[in-house]
Amino acid sequence: MTRSALIRSQLGIQTVADTPVAATVQLPGLLTMRHAPNRLLREEYRNSWGGSNVHDDLRLESTGQYVGRCTASTLIYWLSAAIRGNPTVTGAGPYTHAYIQPLTGAIPPLKYLTAYWGDDAGALCAPGVVVSRIVIEGANDAAWTIRADLLGMGVVAGSFAALTTITNETVKNLLTSLFVDSTWAGIGGTLKTGLGYGFTWTWDSGIAGDFTMSNQLNRTDIHRAIPNTTLQLRLKWNADSTVLAVDTINLTRKFIRLQNTGTVNSVIRIDGAYDPMTMDTVADQTDGTTRATLDLVAVEDTARKVEVTVTNNVASV
Repeated sequence: MTRSALIRSQLGIQTVADTPVAATVQLPGLLTMRHAPNRLLREEYRNSWGGSNVHDDLRLESTGQYVGRCTASTLIYWLSAAIRGNPTVTGAGPYTHAYIQPLTGAIPPLKYLTAYWGDDAGALCAPGVVVSRIVIEGANDAAWTIRADLLGMGVVAGSFAALTTITNETVKNLLTSLFVDSTWAGIGGTLKTGLGYGFTWTWDSGIAGDFTMSNQLNRTDIHRAIPNTTLQLRLKWNADSTVLAVDTINLTRKFIRLQNTGTVNSVIRIDGAYDPMTMDTVADQTDGTTRATLDLVAVEDTARKVEVTVTNNVASV
């Protein structure tokens, strides 16, 4: 009998886009994927009321998700497969990985991941996994969570590696600092205390599979469109949020930093230049306090748009 307690989720880091590798990272959250080929029933007139009885796979692909707590030790893998595979890494332990959204020049390569999932009954494997969407969320006194939408090549049988779960300090939402500034150069200068309750940060990578006539059913490359990033802030309705409401009316650009500091080895910082789009000034009322919701969209400003930095004990991806 299989046991849910024996579920495992593992990653390998590929050096060649199409070639699966053995797992080297055991994740704390749940990774699942499904085989999603373009499967077509043949049109056949067989002199039978049963109809056609043959299906063809016209291409091979897999889709899935990783869900769980957002941790500094694992976030770098999803960012490397969604934003850029060559972050700037500084430090000698702890290490700080800087993921700056590319704006000009050649598009930096992504890291391709080999995903393994299953339990003691067995494992399945999807090579060439990239991340089409990342959603990071913090709320009230909960832990930060992450959902990474995954896109890979066709599913094959796999096997787990003998790994232990990577160190994964919980990112506590109440340890988050919210900064709101008027320039990118000044970002992180104006701390807003007693304002934020939570947030949802969404990165839509613009990635899709590229299937060309190359004597194979798996993709031969990936498409990369312009990424889209949004931020929703859940705020206390007070003097600061009133100012932000006026900024929304006037479309005054804001430069926002969300920084969570656990230990010196666990820091996540999300920076962005945003245009404020809408504010629901009475989103809800909780325990007698009015809460507002501010929705923002990232835009390019002074050669910067979005930058995510992660400090952990991992030297490289």
